[in-house]
This record gives sequence, C-alpha cells and structure tokens, in this order.
Amino acid sequence: MGDVFLTGADLSHDAARLAYTTRTVGNGEDHRQLWLMSVDEDDPGPAAVELPGPIDGLAWSPTEHVLAVVAPIGGVRQVVLVRPDGSWRPVTDAARGVATGPVWSPDGTELAAAFLHDEPATVDRALVAIDGLGAVADHAADVNIIDVTTSAAVAVTDGPTADRCLGFDPAGDGVFVARSFEPETTLTTERSLRVARNGTVGDLGWTASATSTVVATTDGRLVLAATRQADRARGVPASLFVRTPDGTMVDRTSDLDLHLLLSTLGDQPSTIEDPRRFVGVHGDDAIAGILRGGAAEVVRIPLAGPVEATTVLDGDRGCHPLALRGHLLLFAASTMDRPPTLRLLDLATGRERTVVDPNPAPARPTVAVRPIDVVSNGDPIQAWFLRSADRPDGPLPTVLIVHGGPYEAFGHTYHAEAQLLADAGYGVAMANPHGSIGYGARFATSIVGRPGLQEMDDLLAVLDRAVEDGLADPDRLAVCGLSYGGYLSALLVAHTNRFRAAAIENPMIDLRSFRDTSDIGADLLDELLGAEPDAAPDRWRQCSPLARAADCTTPSLLVLGEDDLRCPPSEGVQFHEALVASGCPTDLVWLPGAAHADSVIGPADVRRTQDRALLDWFRRYNPV
Repeated sequence: MGDVFLTGADLSHDAARLAYTTRTVGNGEDHRQLWLMSVDEDDPGPAAVELPGPIDGLAWSPTEHVLAVVAPIGGVRQVVLVRPDGSWRPVTDAARGVATGPVWSPDGTELAAAFLHDEPATVDRALVAIDGLGAVADHAADVNIIDVTTSAAVAVTDGPTADRCLGFDPAGDGVFVARSFEPETTLTTERSLRVARNGTVGDLGWTASATSTVVATTDGRLVLAATRQADRARGVPASLFVRTPDGTMVDRTSDLDLHLLLSTLGDQPSTIEDPRRFVGVHGDDAIAGILRGGAAEVVRIPLAGPVEATTVLDGDRGCHPLALRGHLLLFAASTMDRPPTLRLLDLATGRERTVVDPNPAPARPTVAVRPIDVVSNGDPIQAWFLRSADRPDGPLPTVLIVHGGPYEAFGHTYHAEAQLLADAGYGVAMANPHGSIGYGARFATSIVGRPGLQEMDDLLAVLDRAVEDGLADPDRLAVCGLSYGGYLSALLVAHTNRFRAAAIENPMIDLRSFRDTSDIGADLLDELLGAEPDAAPDRWRQCSPLARAADCTTPSLLVLGEDDLRCPPSEGVQFHEALVASGCPTDLVWLPGAAHADSVIGPADVRRTQDRALLDWFRRYNPV
C-alpha cells in the first residue's frame, strides 16, 4: 500500500455524515475508493462503498442522508444515489454520460447535472481544442433537471456550449448556470447566467471569468466570485461581488489585493486542494479561500458594511474549504511533508479537529523545511529549502524546482517530487519569484514585458542564499520544472553554466512558435510580452530559450507529453535538437498519450515514468 490522497469530500447538511473519495498510489495502478462515515467522534470509522470508479461530484441531499455522486456505470459517467448502507442506484441514463454535477434542489426532490450531447456539436468554433480535454465540440453539454423519484430528466439549456449547474435559485423557478466554450470565443472562460425552467436566459451582470461561483443567500442576494476575471489582466486578483435583488453589483473585496479561491501548487494526483469553486455564507459573511504568500488561508468577508477580510484559518499549512454546514466548516489541510487530511472547524468556538487522516504519521518519510529569506529586484522573495530529516547537516547537492504558471505559487502543499528528491539525498530549493501570486497584483504583474528575465535573477538569488547559509553545495546544483517552470529551467541553463544537470518538462522554448501552436498561446503571450511578435521582435527573441540554446553546456533532459496542447512537444523537441547540434549532453523522454499535467495528475504509469527519468538523470549528472 502506498500514499493515500484525498480527492473529494462533502459534509451532510446536518453535519452528521461525511463522504470522501481517495486515490491510493502504489506500485501498480492507482486504487480509487468512496468512503462513508459518521462525524461523531465515538462512532466507528469509515466504510467503503463498492462502486465503479473513479467517483467524483459528491453532494449530500439537503433533506436526508442520501449522497449523489458521478460514477462510471457500464463505462459511462452517470449520476448515482448512494445510501448510508452502501446501496446505490443510477438516476441518469445519458447516452454519453454527464459532464458535471450533481446539484440538489433545496427540497431534495430534484437534481441538476450537465448531460453531454449525444453527438458532438457541429458548429464553427474559434477555439477548437483544449489541453486535457481534446476537441471542444466533444464537451458540449446541457443542464438537465432530474426528478429523484422517477429519474425523468428535462433539459433547460440547449446549445453548442458546455453548460454546468451552479445551483438552484431558491427565490424562483430556475437554476444558475456557468456557460463556457461559446463558439465565438477564443478564451477558456465562462459566463454566469440564470436559466428558467422554460429556457429563458438572464445575465447576472458578471464579467466572463476563468471559473465562476454563485451562492444565493436567504434574503435574495447573490454572492459571485472567481479566480480571474476576463476583463482584468492575469495576476490581478478577482473580486467577490454581492448582487442585490435590484441587480446592483457591489464589490466586497475592492482594494484588498487578495488572490481569491486559489491555492499553492503541489505534486500529487489529487483534486481536493483546488478550492476554485467554493464560497460559503455564514450569517452575513462570505467564507472563502485565499492565497497569501505560501499559505492557503480561509477568510471571512462581510457581505455589507466595511470592506475587509478577517482570517479564519492560517498558519504554515494549506487550508482548503470544502463544505459549510451551519457553523461547521469542512476543510482539507496539508503541509509540505504531509498529504492532505480532512478537518472540521467550529466557526463559533474556533475548535478544530481531524476527522480523516489517510496517512498515519509513523508511516510517512519526513523532510525538514527551512525558510530562505532573500531580497531580489527590490522585493522579498519567499523560498524554502527541504532536506530529508535523516540527512546530517551540511551542504547538499541541490535541485531547484521551479513552479509553472507564471501566475501560480509554491507553498505549504505536499509535493511528491520534492519528497522523492529529498528521500534520495538531495536538498530541494523551491521559490516564488516575481510573477507568483499571493503577494498582490504589483508583484505578480511586474514580469509583464520581460517574462523570464526578472525571475532568473530571483531564482539565482535564492540559490546564492542557500549556498551562503550552508544548505546547498555550490558545485552540485540542478534545476527542473514543468510548463512555465520548464521554460524558466531552459532559460536558466541557456544563460548560465551554474547547473550540473537540468530536467525540463513540457516547456515553451520559442515564444513565436508557441504562440501559434499552444491552445492559449496568443492569449497568454501577447499580454505577458506586452506586444505582439511583429511589434517587438527583439523582446520576443530575448525571452525565448531557443535564442541561446547553442550556449547551453548543462546536460539537459527533456520530458514531453505526446498529447500536450498547452505546451506542445514540438517546443521541447526544438530545444533538444539545438542541444544535440551544439554537442551538449541531452536526452528526451516521450510520454505517450500524456497531456500537459499528466505527470502530476495523470495515469500511474506516466507519473512513474517521469519520476524515474528525473531521478535517474540527476543521479547520473549530479550524484549525491
């Protein structure tokens, strides 16, 4: 048996029952499981439910202990009702299955879920395919309302878009819907709508966003939030709005400069640490997750009165809200050396307790984590140094892991790759250079116009401090990263010979070719570079690792996903071929059928291949 990762959880509306799902990582295929348990501290532990997996979309009925989930029935994803005794029955029979769901009506008599179209929608689209999903047309889906007793389903949306239900409107005869993949848009954004049962669509006055959340209060107000708003630059925090019954939109987080509904990047095959869609209402406050520095925190935001955010959960950990029932908040909590646990917080008393810990502490290898404090380009740069707790003090051969994004961040989240390297005897440096989120809009957007160049200074300053502090051996340094982290890794080895080895995964290498081939190329890079290629050709070339690939002397491994549409494998192949031509040691690992992030969240064989290749390369060129 290997590490167990929580992948989903929900708390019943009376806060008496808990449902959660796990993914166990061993030497073979991952094992997935649904669990039901009582929250009472004196009751027996969880019981497994025998259902085909993988299972997601956990949602308790608001009126009884019946759990709705999405599970593959006959190989097709359907909504299934599960009772506390483990018995279950499907309530949908969609030909191609459900895309998302389920959501309960307030009285518990109905469910809403998105049914995939029986046939792909044949319309002209500006956006044809998305990494990890494939053809956008295959994901067109309509929201259906399902009678729980009879299983009769009635579609309330009908079109070539991907619709999903955000919730029932308690004040009227309709549902809230998030609509994405509209044929005319080139962006991976969605709009929040109210759709009546007769199909009438009403706009909520909310700009398109990367994700959307709508929560209705008992007095007719709506709370709307998102990770990013389409009318704001990347890196600029989105707002939490309150929409009053007369349609007025009130910004409740203006000037707070808080990155809402976001978390730190980990390396684990889990989705439970993604709080992008959770907002709860407790009294006259919204309860939401934010990213502050390297910690995922939970705050209380008043729906009226002074604009402020009061901390509910913080510390050197990641706290990810999952469900709010009365005054009890269910959240996942993690650290750099421990996968997530499930905890309950009593908002009235402040008492916390663990309800599920799938990885008992004695069975876990541990790492020692030390903060690194450094100033670069005029700002403090937050960083950490990890080493096995079993290693003696003194400088270690060190691997710098660079995060992707660029608008992401490392922090207090379990990182399997860092654990792997630390267990093998390496020190691991992880940092949040300029461009990282969690430090405000100015810090995040400061890289616009010269991406990569400022971050290189920051990352090298972190390594300098790790060397000065006696943590890292200056003669045995290596670097690795995925996506934008792969881009920065390639940029570093193209500009400096400080590293003995590099592992570059799914990078962008030539920014002009990336712009033309990536599913988000022009949308991302035109903003990041501050100009289109023909308007600033020297800038685009200067920021491309390919421009200086011939200068690279660092043995560099390229790890590329065959089906990566975000950073197409042709990017990494260009760098590999340039290194071969210049005589620099290099190799290429091809991951068949792998999308952009599959070495983190994908199939077990892909994750193992990437981990093994990374460790073998570093042992060869930067041995312990």
